[in-house]
Amino acid sequence: MDKERKLLSHIDQVRKLTANQRLRNSLFMFTTLLITITVALLYLEGVFWFGTTIRWSILIGALLASAISIGVVLMIHNRIKRGQMSGSSDEELAWIIGEDNPSIKDKLLNAIQIGAGSDKSNFSQELIDSSIKHVEKEIANTDLSKSVENKNRSKRNKTLLTVALIAVSLLLISPAQLKNAASRLVLPSENFNPALPFSVEVSPKNTEIVKGDTLNFSATVSGNQLPATMIFETESQGIISANILMPDSSGIFRFAYESIKENFSYRFKAKDPKFLKSWVRYESDKYKVSVLNRPSVRRMNIKLEFPGYSKLENKVFEGNMGEIVALRGTKATFSIESNKLLSSAEISFSTGEKISLKTESRSAVGHFVIDNSGSFHLSLHDTQGIENINPVEYGFIAMRDEFPVISLLEQPENFDLDASMAIPMRLRIDDDFGITEVAIALRVISEYGEKSDSSFQFINIDLPPIRAGSLELGRYLDLSPFEIAPNDIIEYYGIVYDNDTYSGPKLSRSRLYYARFPSLAELYKRIEEDTRTADNSAEETLKEAKELREAIEELIEEFKKDPELDWAKRQKIEETIRKQEEIEKSLESITDKLDEIIEEAEKNQLFTEESLQMYMELQNLFQDLASSELFEAMEKMREAMISLNEDDMAKALQEFNLSQEQFTRELERTLEIFRRVQAEQKMDEIVKRMTELAEEQKRIAEETNKLSEENKNELKSLAEREERAKDELANISEEMKELENITEPFPEMPTSKIAELQEEMESGDLPNSLQQSEQAMMDSELSSSKEKSDQASSELSEMLSKLDSLKQEMRKKQLEEVLAGFQKITRKALQISKIQEELTLEGKGLKSNSPNLAQIAARQEEQRRDLSSLVEDLVELSKKTFGISPAIARSIGKTSGAMSEAVKKLSERNARQGSAAQSEALGGLNQTILSLRGAMSQLSASGSGTGFEQYLQQMQQMANAQGGINSETLNMMPGMKPGGSRSSQSMRNLAARQEQIRRSLEKMMKEMAGKNDGVGRLDGIANEMNEVIKDLKNRRLSRKTIQRQQRILSRMLDSQKSMREREKSKKRKSKSGIDIARYGPSGLPQNRGERGELLNRELINALREGYSMDYQELIRKYYDSLRSNQSKNSQALPVEGN
Repeated sequence: MDKERKLLSHIDQVRKLTANQRLRNSLFMFTTLLITITVALLYLEGVFWFGTTIRWSILIGALLASAISIGVVLMIHNRIKRGQMSGSSDEELAWIIGEDNPSIKDKLLNAIQIGAGSDKSNFSQELIDSSIKHVEKEIANTDLSKSVENKNRSKRNKTLLTVALIAVSLLLISPAQLKNAASRLVLPSENFNPALPFSVEVSPKNTEIVKGDTLNFSATVSGNQLPATMIFETESQGIISANILMPDSSGIFRFAYESIKENFSYRFKAKDPKFLKSWVRYESDKYKVSVLNRPSVRRMNIKLEFPGYSKLENKVFEGNMGEIVALRGTKATFSIESNKLLSSAEISFSTGEKISLKTESRSAVGHFVIDNSGSFHLSLHDTQGIENINPVEYGFIAMRDEFPVISLLEQPENFDLDASMAIPMRLRIDDDFGITEVAIALRVISEYGEKSDSSFQFINIDLPPIRAGSLELGRYLDLSPFEIAPNDIIEYYGIVYDNDTYSGPKLSRSRLYYARFPSLAELYKRIEEDTRTADNSAEETLKEAKELREAIEELIEEFKKDPELDWAKRQKIEETIRKQEEIEKSLESITDKLDEIIEEAEKNQLFTEESLQMYMELQNLFQDLASSELFEAMEKMREAMISLNEDDMAKALQEFNLSQEQFTRELERTLEIFRRVQAEQKMDEIVKRMTELAEEQKRIAEETNKLSEENKNELKSLAEREERAKDELANISEEMKELENITEPFPEMPTSKIAELQEEMESGDLPNSLQQSEQAMMDSELSSSKEKSDQASSELSEMLSKLDSLKQEMRKKQLEEVLAGFQKITRKALQISKIQEELTLEGKGLKSNSPNLAQIAARQEEQRRDLSSLVEDLVELSKKTFGISPAIARSIGKTSGAMSEAVKKLSERNARQGSAAQSEALGGLNQTILSLRGAMSQLSASGSGTGFEQYLQQMQQMANAQGGINSETLNMMPGMKPGGSRSSQSMRNLAARQEQIRRSLEKMMKEMAGKNDGVGRLDGIANEMNEVIKDLKNRRLSRKTIQRQQRILSRMLDSQKSMREREKSKKRKSKSGIDIARYGPSGLPQNRGERGELLNRELINALREGYSMDYQELIRKYYDSLRSNQSKNSQALPVEGN
């Protein structure tokens, strides 16, 4: 055991040597680290000048680290000595010793393991002891310290030396700074302020600033060593901002803080840029900047009150808006609320104008009227005198009230006046807000180139209650109060004023229109040309009808020779039908031309009422020429060609031939009546033109007699009128020649007297008197002019008297001839009736076997031939007058048929039926005689061969009676006339009078049925009268009742024009001018066209679409550009003023 302990003691010795060695190594490492860290801390302190907190942290950290390090080293040393550390156990040390001593190798480790083993039973003790003893001897002779020598000692020493040298070198670089750093580190509780090599003066330190203003900061630095840059640091609500500043040329660091919005603190800072600093940093004190708020608009309301005339609803805008768009004259009222108490507020306009607002506490109110476009802002001052800056600039656009637009729709630029002296017109007026007045401006330019008044006169147009938007007004411009003579020209245009009460009503005008009052000569010339066209067409149609009849007869003869319906015959039949259809088209053309003549004559009152009715009857005759029998025969011919039935075709041709023969005869008769009507119309024309010429000459003479030596220069213009009178006389003379040619085929007309009067007009004293009067006026011989003009007037009056006498004689002769024809026919009819009565008496009671039947049949046949002769006379008479009514034709036809039937039955010895037919023939004869006598009575009473005067008189009487009923009925309407009676008796009386007129009208219509187109125009009047009678009987008066009565009277007056003829004919006479309208704006429109009307109307329509004010302004700008382009491309006409 001793050997074993001794062996272990050697190992303990090695363990102690190992522990000491490790302790030395640890101390070496600690020293090296301490030197390195100390030098680093000195440099760090020298650079950064740590504060007390950091220095305390460094010191405490260093002490703690040192203490911990020493403690750890000592604890390791102790554990190694006790073998508690890795590498310090007996076996580990034995292995280390064996490794370092080759002679020992594993022996020591084995000995320790054997000696320390717990199970020694496998080994002898002696062997164990011997082994330990042997190992112990070897260890005793071995230096065990070599096993623990530090093999890296030299390297460790070199490292330590290097670190020491580096540390010394670093310390020698800046010994003073490092010494100071060491002092600061070992005295962590003291504050060491580096001595700055400069001084700083900060401005403005603590201060106040108005919100939104700019504040200038500066740091003035003085000293030997100045910082290259400074930092301006601000802090607001925990947010720090920094700006690096460079010194200016004076060495001052400046910073401008713009648009300050909130409180903040600030300071200037600087750092020494050198690595080892003589000073570390500079920080000025913290200063505060307090922000004072400017007054601002917290809330704003704008109320727009549009002009009252616009009828626009007021609008209120809340909050900010970019732009105000409003009509000119709009009142904009402002109500604002500020964030501060206000001392004053005003609206500042871009023009420099200002409007003060009324302030109270934080509020302000005021207004201005929008007149022109511009912009404005609100200027506010609080009680501290602070003003708002950079206020919002608001724009406002003044929308103009557009000009109204007036147009005359579908109005011809040139219009011919008729006898009504009225211009129908349809006015279209457009405006965006409304109109106040519409008028027609007109002036008359006489035929002689003189204006009746240099300025326009104005006729106001009645307007409906609703006048906004678009209006269409139908009006008749009555020119009867004006001095208008034939060939005068009327210039007229429409004007309109809108309802703009702010800027004043604006005026717009339509384009200029012209109306002309044609002379009688011109109007009759048109009628003459149309009449000649119709006459020529009728003549040509008659010629074609006769040629067609000859072709039909030839075709019939061919069928008699060869009844086969071959291709050639079919072609001829088709050609026949085609020609008949062309004839019918020609008749339609003639009817249309007559309709034009009638319309022109009615409008201008060119015909007497009798001539007008004759033309209407002619129109009916032409319309009725193509009979239903003719159409039926044509249809049968077409059917026969389809069926190829030769018998049907032969029969159809016969029927067509008879119908065409009747058609030709009626056409020939109608054409002859047409020419007689032309003669009467031409005579009326000549008398009417001569009447106007005589009246014009009378006016010339009267005006000449009023002249004196002072104003005889007016004779020149009178000479021009005298020359026109002379020319008109020559024209009338030519018309007399035409009348002579027309009347020549008619022996009963005074053709010779017409020729005599024409000769007198052409070469008698009258044209010489007119020539002498004109010459005297041209020579300014006043007394001679008066004498000659009076003489010419007297001679013209005498000529008019002769023409009037000739007209009456012409009518009288025509009437006498027609009456003579009626008397002749009536006498024949009476003679035939007398004989027919005898035959009828003889035939009564005869038996069928009576021997007298043959004799009576022969005598009845003679009666039938005599009646045929009467019919031929009646046909000839019908070519001269319209007096042969359909009633006469029907009765004579009935009589002829009855006689033919009587002859047939008596020849068949049918006594009973023959006697009945004789009685029927007698009745027809008696009815014919009564109708003839009635027609003669009407002709005698009317004094005209045409027979229409009686009709006109009856119509005039009924129209007068109807007018009276209408007036009394109107007075019974509620509110029409105070005291108007509505008793049952009064209404029954009116109903009875209306019933009487209805019966009279129906009776007259039956008598004139088929004779007159004027009667045809009364269709439906009886039904209207029946409705009026019901209303009166039931006491149900209403507006419809009044309207029906007005229609009844209107249609009566349309059928007879005598009253209107007398009234309207006066309008062709000159008379003194009268001022009937107020004077308004002078001048004509700027151009002759509709310049701008379309654009203006489209603009107004676009503005009505409900767009916002902003869009409306854009729309206006667009149309303004269009108008601007248009004005650049157009030339304005001169404007004539008052």
